[in-house]
Amino acid sequence: MATVRTASDIGSAIAASRKARGLTQARLAELAGVNQPKVSEIERGKDTAHISIALRMIAALGLVIDIQEPTVTPASGPAKPPTNRPANVVFDEPLPDDSIDLDAIVGTKPKAVR
Repeated sequence: MATVRTASDIGSAIAASRKARGLTQARLAELAGVNQPKVSEIERGKDTAHISIALRMIAALGLVIDIQEPTVTPASGPAKPPTNRPANVVFDEPLPDDSIDLDAIVGTKPKAVR
């Protein structure tokens, strides 16, 4: 499970998952319905890359995103996220079911490879 806080962290997690599955960037692009340069942009953590493309890639890899509040609880009351730190995003391994419902994750079917 990888905790990510930046575009670079997300890209690294996607690249590691892709490599662990023995996929090339071209094959992941095909599965996600994007072109290979977009896969490269996401994996490099390019700030201008679109989140919808990253979500397609995450879905194509069968990964799950779990967004959690930080677990630090101050003694004065309930846990509150620090104002200068975003919540953690955690990538989990794929669910047992191999089917991927991109509509549920991204909201649309992937477009043809451009």
